[in-house]
Amino acid sequence: MVEIIYKDNEFLVKGSFEFGFIGTYENKDFTNDGEISIFHSLEHILEYVENKDTSSDYYQIVKDYIVDDKIDIDTISKAFAEYYNKMEIKIKENEKLIKSDVLLKMFYFFNDVGYKFWKIKELLIKDEFEKILKANLGEKKYKQSEICDLIYKDANIISEWTMKDVKEGKLDVEKSLKQLFPMFNFEALFNSAIPTYLGFNGKHISFDFCNKFKNDKFYPYDKIDEDFNFLDWHFDCRGRFYSR
Repeated sequence: MVEIIYKDNEFLVKGSFEFGFIGTYENKDFTNDGEISIFHSLEHILEYVENKDTSSDYYQIVKDYIVDDKIDIDTISKAFAEYYNKMEIKIKENEKLIKSDVLLKMFYFFNDVGYKFWKIKELLIKDEFEKILKANLGEKKYKQSEICDLIYKDANIISEWTMKDVKEGKLDVEKSLKQLFPMFNFEALFNSAIPTYLGFNGKHISFDFCNKFKNDKFYPYDKIDEDFNFLDWHFDCRGRFYSR
């Protein structure tokens, strides 16, 4: 749960925000320079209120608090805090959507570049990996190109998967990926997530986190709206274990 105040010409956030498997973002004090930031301009909000601009996210959030076409700063802060605290509850209830979005886009990237995740010990189920190699490539010294071709041989289907299918109950991303990549340690991926930054901007919430391993680091980022549309995915990894 977060609290929001307006001080020194900016909105400041204090509190915590739980974000599914990623973990909890927290500001221990009122700040706009911690793990949680808010990108709101009081001037613009008051302008939207004056103009009754129903197209504005900001106006839509505060409109029920407007009395006689006016609203004070403390009430604006309260309205936004209540909105984001309700969003936290929605995110908890829809954690699977968050997880599905991250997994879908991450593995699309892995397949696209031929990412050699088996080079990361923490992400590898070794017995399963060795069993698959022996069953398909025999007893020999394997080339990395052979391993990559084998691991990703059926993975192009990922490009056909959509979050629309997930929302409609037609696709379980995690289950499907576990079938494609039985040697990948998904629990290790989830458990290694470290929340780094959360941004509030009207009805949009941007989030990024990192996964730190001995041989690499992942840096996923995305932005969602209240309908769980995922709008701005970025992903970087530092190890550069690319095959393609």
